[in-house]
Amino acid sequence: MSKQSADLLPCTIVIEWENAIDVNDEWAFRAVAGLERELEATAPQMLAKPVVSYLFNSEAVNPETIRRALAEAGPRMSDYAEVDIVPTNGLSYYELKNHGAARAHTEVTIFLDSDAAPQAGWLRNMVAPFNDPSVMAVGGITVLAHEDFLSRTLALTWIFGLFEEREETARSWGIYANNTAVRTAFFQRHPFPKLNAFKYSCVFWLRSILAQNHRYVRVADAVTVHAPHPNYRFFFWRAWTTGVDRDVGLDVVEVAGT
Repeated sequence: MSKQSADLLPCTIVIEWENAIDVNDEWAFRAVAGLERELEATAPQMLAKPVVSYLFNSEAVNPETIRRALAEAGPRMSDYAEVDIVPTNGLSYYELKNHGAARAHTEVTIFLDSDAAPQAGWLRNMVAPFNDPSVMAVGGITVLAHEDFLSRTLALTWIFGLFEEREETARSWGIYANNTAVRTAFFQRHPFPKLNAFKYSCVFWLRSILAQNHRYVRVADAVTVHAPHPNYRFFFWRAWTTGVDRDVGLDVVEVAGT
């Protein structure tokens, strides 16, 4: 088998350490381990060593928590990436993502959640579409892990699609801020908007860029597995905030490779 040539643009992977507060350590560790595997697998294809930026609210998170997760689940990550642990003063989910992208100096920025584990092929499939200079943003597919009756019910009926639905998902739903890549300079001019509504900043961001005729593609084989949501209290809170991904999705767009 011939060796694959280096053709992937330099990238920064921005990871908020907010979701990890609400899940068992196991799921944050799985996310770290999955990212390390992807960095290792993709290293020969990278034109430059990626940057991994873990951003956290210093009012809510002890940085030693992140360091421990890296030491236990991703001890070799620094062999394949420049790893940066970045404190912020009170920033929340979308603000952390905007801040991470604003700091980035690579051509591509990828947004990944601290409780979402990349699957095989994820990193290459997120970055490769940017070799076409007309592409401004790329969306991967997020599926929900499940471990009990509640999380299985959510996985089947609510927040994200199932793994086997990813081709359909790529053709019909909009964007997950936990698994999206952007051309950095473009996003620095068009960050996620600040809204007084949970979750919807990424949806309105996508509507805005599509209205301006910027090119966005979905990639069915750039998959992450998101931690199951933790309890019934969270379930009812999500319902109260109208926390439904499918009902605000867009009829998209374009699927890479089609």
